[in-house]
Amino acid sequence: MASLLHLFTAGSLLLTAFLLFTRPGNSNRVANRWMAVFLFILCLIFMDETLTILELNQELPGINDVLGVCILAVGPAYYLSVYAYTHPQPNGLRASLLHFLPFLLFLAIALVLMLLSEEQLNALKQQLRKTNTALIGAVIIILNISQLIAYCFFSLHLINRHQRTIALFASSPDSVDLSWLKYLVYCVFFMVVVWVFILIFPKIDPYTTVFYFASVYYVAYYALNQPDVFPFSEADKTAIAEVIEEVNSPLPAEDEPRKALLTPAELQEAKARLIASMVVDKLYLDNELTLPKLAEVTQLSIHKLSFLLNSDLGLNFYQFVNGYRIEEAKRLLTDPKMGHLSIEGIAYEAGFNSKTVFNTSFRKATGQSPSGYRSQWLALA
Repeated sequence: MASLLHLFTAGSLLLTAFLLFTRPGNSNRVANRWMAVFLFILCLIFMDETLTILELNQELPGINDVLGVCILAVGPAYYLSVYAYTHPQPNGLRASLLHFLPFLLFLAIALVLMLLSEEQLNALKQQLRKTNTALIGAVIIILNISQLIAYCFFSLHLINRHQRTIALFASSPDSVDLSWLKYLVYCVFFMVVVWVFILIFPKIDPYTTVFYFASVYYVAYYALNQPDVFPFSEADKTAIAEVIEEVNSPLPAEDEPRKALLTPAELQEAKARLIASMVVDKLYLDNELTLPKLAEVTQLSIHKLSFLLNSDLGLNFYQFVNGYRIEEAKRLLTDPKMGHLSIEGIAYEAGFNSKTVFNTSFRKATGQSPSGYRSQWLALA
């Protein structure tokens, strides 16, 4: 039963990796390909387990050593996928490969050992008997686990930072907040804990395979349905990256204010166009409104619009747009002609794309739920 589950899990990982790597279009292309690499590496690890359970590894001497070092590539592959999901312009391939140096080193050693003759292997084993191989093995296991945990923490940091900064350019961040990726980090943490327990209590191994099997379909569902996090042109991605970097950089000293990108006269003119785009054109009703789209309508660069929002109005992009949506929702909730609309209908009419986000935002702005606000108004009317 355990071997069958391992085989199904490995096959599911391989299929999901293939679908992500060959996914058409440019939506999260780099991130999806690194996620495919991550899943393919896990597939190899499960194949290693399957070969051991079925005792097929005896027919392929050295294959366990080659597949066993794949654990050193799990953390880097996952981290690079998260990095690509959370950055408008991910690193190039050459810089990314540096993360795989430990894996490549141990892989080279494993391949050399695989090519040795039986006499050479026996001679090497004789030499190793003179050393404390148990201690060396324990150190290698600890280093493997430590590396994977470190990459999990690095990934978690990137996701948390992304969830703080998406408000700078997205008016509906719930579809691109990558919460599923954070939960996957927790799954990897759990996987590490399970591996440690398996080393101590091998009998629990068959029961954990069910968790791995379910996790594959969790990743497949969310990764294949993830909208493009940065659906912008290359020029806009560069500008967004610079805006994010500026916000995340240390604040200047009080006597060194940030450079003003607009003169006072330009600032007032830009503000008038910005307010008109909301009050007259009601762009906030577009639930896919983004900072680059608003910058194009107001005839401002992304940097200047971000400067206007942050420095003059003291708001980020999401807060600015959301304020108008909340006011629109208030109007709809108190309009007798809109009494036929449900709370969810009001949310969509006001520009929100999720009832949950609408309820949370409305309660935060007014201290009441939308239904409570409507009921109170009807009681006073």
